[in-house]
Amino acid sequence: FRSIDQDNNKVITPKELVEAIGFHATSEEIKDIFAALDANGDGVINYEEFLNAASVRRDYLKEERIKKAFDIFDKRGT
Repeated sequence: FRSIDQDNNKVITPKELVEAIGFHATSEEIKDIFAALDANGDGVINYEEFLNAASVRRDYLKEERIKKAFDIFDKRGT
């Protein structure tokens, strides 16, 4: 979070996010990202919103790994 929040104001702006991503994103893509992450709709991503997004991603990856491991053992697909 700190490395993205370049001005250390404890929020991530769309501009800071674009610069952190390291590639060109359309304004529509940035709007979509912020719509998904900005829970309170204030136009910036605060630390709590950032952590929530990271947590959801981590949980998704954990579930995906469990499914892959299960599929290895479930040879008949039952």
